[in-house]
Order: sequence, then C-alpha cells, then structure tokens
Amino acid sequence: MSATKVITDRILQDATNKCVEIEQTALSEAKEIAQKAELTIKEEELALQKYCDELCQDIMRRSQSQTNLEGKKVLLAHKLQLIDDAYKQAQKVIFADESRYLSLIDILITSNAEDGETVYICSADKNRITQQFLDKYNLHLLLSKKYLDISGGILLAKKEYDKNLTLERIFVASREKKEAQVLKILFGD
Repeated sequence: MSATKVITDRILQDATNKCVEIEQTALSEAKEIAQKAELTIKEEELALQKYCDELCQDIMRRSQSQTNLEGKKVLLAHKLQLIDDAYKQAQKVIFADESRYLSLIDILITSNAEDGETVYICSADKNRITQQFLDKYNLHLLLSKKYLDISGGILLAKKEYDKNLTLERIFVASREKKEAQVLKILFGD
C-alpha cells in the first residue's frame, strides 16, 4: 500500500469517525431537545388544565351565585305577594264587618277630624256613614255628596288641605311600617 493510500484511508477513517461522532452528538442533542420539548409541553398542558379547571370552578360558582340570587328574588316576590294578598284580605274583612269598620271610622274621626271639615266616603258607605252618624261628633262635619273611588275609610278636607284616611292609605302606611315584622313572623326572615 502506498503512502498516499494509507494517508487517504486514514483521512477517510478520521472523517468517517468524526461524522459518526457528530451524528451521535446531534442525535443525543436532538433526543435531549425532544425530551425537554416533551417536558415543556406536559408542563404547559398541566398549567392549561389547571387554568381550565379554575375557570370552570369560577364559572360554576358565579352561575350558582346568580341562580341563588334569582331564586331569592323569586322567593321574595312570592312572599311580598302573599303579604299584599294578606293586607287586601284584611282590608276586605274590616270593610265587611260593619261594627269593626264603624269602630275604625269612629277612631279616625275622633283622632283626626277638626271642626267644619267635609267628609268624603265611598259609595259603598252611603248607608253606613250618614250625616246623622257624623253629627254625633259635634264638630260640624259635612258629608260630601260626591263619592270617592276608594274601598273604604274617609277623606277629611277643608279648602287648605285634606287628610287621606282611606283604607288603602292606612294599609299602605301600616305595611310600610310593619312589613319587616310581618316577613319575620310569617317566614322567619
């Protein structure tokens, strides 16, 4: 073998070894990069899964809160409707019981009427609250010939003012004053 051939073979052998070494280093580095990429992808998947879980829980909490709030609003509306119905029923009961109703009118007149006022009533009271009924108070009360569109009670008036003592107004005032207590008594709220 010639010296050139030996040198050429040696150069080729060294080049082949260097290529194999470079290839093995490249494969090793590629394998390491792939492992790191796989690890990064798994970490990102876990972080994304955790974020999605937290987001879902937050959405569920907000949805549940909103549902609870809507339920409470509906329940409160029903409770208020029951109270409204109870006040309307009480108003009917008072109006229907003549002696109780006239006792209420007596209290209203005694407590609020002043000399010379005009008394307005509803048409349903025309046989119960008469001029003769008013005369017993010795306040020169005048029964109006006009009837009010009310469910009961009276309105006392002079030129300068009027006093709304209708059942509607009395029950509205009572409800405003007592509604929280009524809710507590009826529903434990």
